[in-house]
Amino acid sequence: MSFRLYDLILITGIVQGLVASVLMISSRQFQPHQKLLGLIVVVFVTVIMRALVYSLNWDAIHWLRFAPLGLELFLPPLLYFYVCLVTAVSGAQQPAHRNHLVLPVVWFSYDLVVFVLTLIQPDTATQNHLAIALYYESVNLVEDKLILLSTWLYLILGLRRFLHFSHHMDQLDHAKSQVLYRWVWQILIWMVMLALFLMLNNVLDLLGIWTEYRWPRWMGFNIYLALTTYYLGSLGMRLQSPRLFEAIQSIKVHQHKSQANDYEQLRQQLHQYLFVEQHYLEPDLSSQQVAEALNIPAETLSFLLNRKLKVSFRDLLNQYRIDVVKSLIKERTAIEKLSTNSILDLAMEAGFNSQASFYRAFKKFVGITPLQFATQQKDH
Repeated sequence: MSFRLYDLILITGIVQGLVASVLMISSRQFQPHQKLLGLIVVVFVTVIMRALVYSLNWDAIHWLRFAPLGLELFLPPLLYFYVCLVTAVSGAQQPAHRNHLVLPVVWFSYDLVVFVLTLIQPDTATQNHLAIALYYESVNLVEDKLILLSTWLYLILGLRRFLHFSHHMDQLDHAKSQVLYRWVWQILIWMVMLALFLMLNNVLDLLGIWTEYRWPRWMGFNIYLALTTYYLGSLGMRLQSPRLFEAIQSIKVHQHKSQANDYEQLRQQLHQYLFVEQHYLEPDLSSQQVAEALNIPAETLSFLLNRKLKVSFRDLLNQYRIDVVKSLIKERTAIEKLSTNSILDLAMEAGFNSQASFYRAFKKFVGITPLQFATQQKDH
């Protein structure tokens, strides 16, 4: 089998990308940014492999004809996640990964279903007939347009994130922030060139211009993909470099300090809302309602309660309510002897909506029953 220079360039990009990605992903020292970049390089490799399959006419092979190698939709969000991960300065919210990956996962699932169904077909003609029935060509045309839109959308988001990072560089160690700045800037420049190349080819195809050069144009694009893979793989290994690693660690330390300050302020806002404004008196108050009132994601409130304050939302409410009930019992026992029913009335005033929940919470936080507590106060 003879290889053209074009094929050798693709093969070089594939081999180098695989070696680099294995080294990054299998690193003993757990570095999420490094492993994510390794995953990105793997996706680039699969895309180049598809170009190589077509170049060598391997798409005529029965099991390779519909192999799900088109993972381009994963690249824009993954690269955006990477930029977010290594530039996580204060005030920059991390993206919800699952939401951004819904579209790529749906498309990959479709390709996987087509691959499995065509793989069990006895011959090429049957495969083609099934592909037509599944609208394979039409779906791929839609995917091409989505790839272009997704590329520019996430490129814009990545540039915005980079600008946000640039504006906060004065808060960071200058030397270390410059290392990160140059690294992320290089990646974004390569991505801009890739987006422009992709857009140019798509526009020329849409307008029917230079159709006689269509194959060379897309060959050039695939070569650029291979070079990008080689570039990311080679420079990605710099993540082993102490300079870059220290720069990323410096950003993380800054972020943790900022988050600590943010969570302390949020804790005060939560206390203001629940206790000072007395929203704890609302029997059906939910954590979702509180998160909306504080204008924060529900996940942030959950993290504050469970990881920072080490308490559940329900227990926090009940602590406020029990403190109020104890105060009311002390006031009332100075005047009269309290019965079980009168104590239960006080509990309802404090926000409890059932006798069982009140007694359970009181015993948990005070250690004795409400009536025993009232008797102790009377004796004093």
